[in-house]
Amino acid sequence: MRYFSAYSALTIGMAGGLPLSTFAVQPSGPQADVQCHYSHTLADDAIMMPGEAGMAMWHDFFGNTATDANSTSDTLLANPETTCNNQADHSAYWVPALRLEDGTVVRPAYQKTYYQAKNVEQFPLHSFPHGLELLVGDHQGTKPTPGVVNYFCQGQGYSSVPFENCPPYAPGKLQFNIALAFPNCWDGKNLKPGKTLKNAVYAVKDACPAGYPVKLPTINMNVAYELDSDTAVDISKAQLSLDPVMENGKMVEKWGSIYTAHGDFMNGWTEQAATFMTDQCMNFPMDCGKKIPYSYSAPLAEATVAADGSINENPAELLVRGDSKKPGLRKIAYLKFAVPEWPADKDIDTDKDLVYHLRTVAGNVTDATAGMIYFYQCNNDWQPENLSWGARPACSTDTKTALYLDHNREYRYSNVDAWLRQAVKNQQTEITIAVEGNDSGRLFSIDSAESKTPPLLMLTGYRK
Repeated sequence: MRYFSAYSALTIGMAGGLPLSTFAVQPSGPQADVQCHYSHTLADDAIMMPGEAGMAMWHDFFGNTATDANSTSDTLLANPETTCNNQADHSAYWVPALRLEDGTVVRPAYQKTYYQAKNVEQFPLHSFPHGLELLVGDHQGTKPTPGVVNYFCQGQGYSSVPFENCPPYAPGKLQFNIALAFPNCWDGKNLKPGKTLKNAVYAVKDACPAGYPVKLPTINMNVAYELDSDTAVDISKAQLSLDPVMENGKMVEKWGSIYTAHGDFMNGWTEQAATFMTDQCMNFPMDCGKKIPYSYSAPLAEATVAADGSINENPAELLVRGDSKKPGLRKIAYLKFAVPEWPADKDIDTDKDLVYHLRTVAGNVTDATAGMIYFYQCNNDWQPENLSWGARPACSTDTKTALYLDHNREYRYSNVDAWLRQAVKNQQTEITIAVEGNDSGRLFSIDSAESKTPPLLMLTGYRK
């Protein structure tokens, strides 16, 4: 399992001089990640034993705090409180309870899941459908399953065979993980697996088989167990909970070997988050880290207006220029967005986890000097075909936010939180942003909705 930086910078490189829109994306890998603390333990399994509370094996749950035997994707979204650091993820994740050789039951500290993909240019991904449930592993397993279940010992790495000697990595500190790679090819019909029905299988050489044609992001879930111990642990002797059996009229707990490791996933990502993960991250491809939004919007309309009446010949960019010495060369960019949805369960006045940002790919195309561009709020009563320098929408005179940028073409995130929250409270459904340059006469370029890297208004929620 590879670990990546949570906030990798995606730089848009320019070949030879400073062309306005000739660049190549340099991805660090198509993926996203989320980390969810342990939530609770129940003898419930909403996938394999729905509605049968207390009748399943003991499971440790992560993510959605309301998960129980009656959970569905609908109930997860209706009760969205989560232990995950991304507030767009209301999913339920669970694994069987674990006990050590001496009988000590160890609760996991957290699970970190990497949503990943390979060869997306040839085999692009589809987003997780609402209601999707997936299983990984074999609760009757007796041997290693490389590529499906792996074991990790801090300081020793990963292995498909559990470590017989996992020592502390620091005085009094020991950690081991169980890593589970879920199947990534869905049959396109059955949202829910059954005891004899597989609704998903694994790709072969990145290609999905005919009966399971829908390629999904691969869910790589790492369940971390942390011990305050100076004594090594034999992971191979650990046991995992199995379904109880009736003996002499009583329900009796059962435990299996470490090879019975398995996991469950019930999709609770918001629809827009799931779409963003595939369309803006995996299929792009790029490493989005934790920057998967709860909601987002691309421009409904956009335009560059020039004081000299000139027309921008490149539809993939918007141009901005301020010039106090030559005001006849000024250029202003206008962008109209739908206001991204604010979650109904969050107090817009007090919530600190969610933040509105404007994401752009932009840069100075005149020289390598850094400079400011400024953002203003405008009226929404305009369409690109009706804009001219003499017929521009009325805008605020106060700057709502500003962006300091040089010639490097990178994703830039501008905080527009106070502005957008007020729009939500005013029950606005749209918002217009005007982008103006400084007085230096330098020309700035912003990738437009016609480009591969369009401007996006994003509501992201990251909890440390």
